[in-house]
Amino acid sequence: MTSPGGLERSIEWVLTAGVVASGLLLLLGLVLGQEPLLRAGVLLLMLTPVVRVLVLTLGLFLLRRNREVLREKVEEGLSSHLLRKQSAFDDWKSDFEPAMRRKLVRELEVGVISTLDRVVR
Repeated sequence: MTSPGGLERSIEWVLTAGVVASGLLLLLGLVLGQEPLLRAGVLLLMLTPVVRVLVLTLGLFLLRRNREVLREKVEEGLSSHLLRKQSAFDDWKSDFEPAMRRKLVRELEVGVISTLDRVVR
């Protein structure tokens, strides 16, 4: 009962089983002339819709709970994925920053030296 189709099949199965069982009890009660079988057949026929409602309610509850569990698992997975990506970015950044600083310092040194050369000439 995890999908709407499975829930519908379960409800139909309960209805079919209830109608068949109550029909057999009614038929046996009439053929054998036993009033308790007739009463049991009528009672079962009246309880069949009640059982259908119970199956529907339980099925909807399970579907909702399944959806909640799946949502929680997706959130956990996404959170874990984002933490891994953040860690990878931090590693890349810690490697990238010093290299860029060295490059900028070299470019500044070259720029200052070339400017000084022009001033001196």
